[in-house]
Amino acid sequence: EGQRKPVCVISAGETTVTLRGDGKGGRNQEMALATAVAMSRDANLRYQSHTQVVFMSAGTDGQDGPTDAAGALADPGQVTRADEQGLAATEFLENNDAYNFYKSTDGGQGLVTTGLTGTNVMDIQILTVCGQRDSNL
Repeated sequence: EGQRKPVCVISAGETTVTLRGDGKGGRNQEMALATAVAMSRDANLRYQSHTQVVFMSAGTDGQDGPTDAAGALADPGQVTRADEQGLAATEFLENNDAYNFYKSTDGGQGLVTTGLTGTNVMDIQILTVCGQRDSNL
C-alpha cells in the first residue's frame, strides 16, 4: 500500500539560548517551543492528518533552567491550539518564556517533568514521525 515506515531520530548535546527577554524557562523548553513554531509554519505538517510528528528536548538531570521541568514536547498543532487559548507562541519565544507557554498551553501537558534524576549526562532530543496506524510508537 506504499505506507512509509515510522522514523525516530535521537540526538544529544546542549544548546545555547540568546537571552532577549525576561521570561522563565530553559534551553530545552526553548528548543521545543522554537520547533513548535517552525512546525506550525510548515503547511505539509499542519495539514497532513495522516502523519504524526512529535519532538522532545529534555535534560537528563531532570531540570531545565530555573524550573521544575526537564524539558518540553512539541507538535505541529501546538501553536494553533495555543492561539485558540489566546496565547501567542512567538511572543513567549521572543521573551524567553517557554516555561509559561507550556504551563499555559494544553493544561501543561507539553512540559516534561521527571523530577531530579541524580545524573547529568547531557540533553537529549527525540523526533518521531509516523502515520496514524503507527501511532503506538
